[in-house]
Amino acid sequence: PNFSTRINLSDAKISGLTTEGFKAAQVSIKGKIDGHAPIDVKGKVNPLGKDLFLDMMVDLSNLELSPMSPYTGKYIGRTIEKGKLNLALQYVIEQKKLDAKNVVLLDQFTLGQDVDSPDAVNLPVGLAVSLLKDRSGKINLDLPISGRTDDPEYRPGKLILQALQNIITKAATSPFDLVASLVAGGEDLKFVEFEPGSDRLDEANSKKIESITTLMFERPGLMIDLSGFSDTQKDK
Repeated sequence: PNFSTRINLSDAKISGLTTEGFKAAQVSIKGKIDGHAPIDVKGKVNPLGKDLFLDMMVDLSNLELSPMSPYTGKYIGRTIEKGKLNLALQYVIEQKKLDAKNVVLLDQFTLGQDVDSPDAVNLPVGLAVSLLKDRSGKINLDLPISGRTDDPEYRPGKLILQALQNIITKAATSPFDLVASLVAGGEDLKFVEFEPGSDRLDEANSKKIESITTLMFERPGLMIDLSGFSDTQKDK
């Protein structure tokens, strides 16, 4: 989709780069995206050796996400109403091995209107946002990736998108597991069971209610549907 942005660099330095034998050159780049989102890149790189060496950190903050709606509309079928992006990335490539950390913070991220797109994934993005967004409106994601640069399938962007897709898929298939860091119980929280002929909860099921209460408090965007069930034999 059509999209434009602007990066203004206020400072960019690469020092110690030489064709002689050396470990790596120092890199320091500072600037702003669209005039308001600071970006800071620093680390070491050796692009001249037999194998690329790179040890780089990238910090980005306060990037407004609503201009990205052309992309989200095409690929997830929703625009972005509002939200800001903060990134803390660390990428290391040595002897063709990649190890990377991608720490993502979405602040006040809110999806907008539906977009009719044949390329949109059929995944519950809205549910995933509700499960991940805390009471202060923040979504924290940690997306580590690894691989080898000599792998024909090597594409960091593809690996990150796959990790995001796995999270969204988990929201549909195992929603309680997705919030396991908040409450214990996992998928067992789907069921709160009474002993036949009794209206009292035992200790284990009382703890489930406490976990669900905590979850509903910490994730105010969630709604729960309740439905009853009876055992046709034991509950007679």
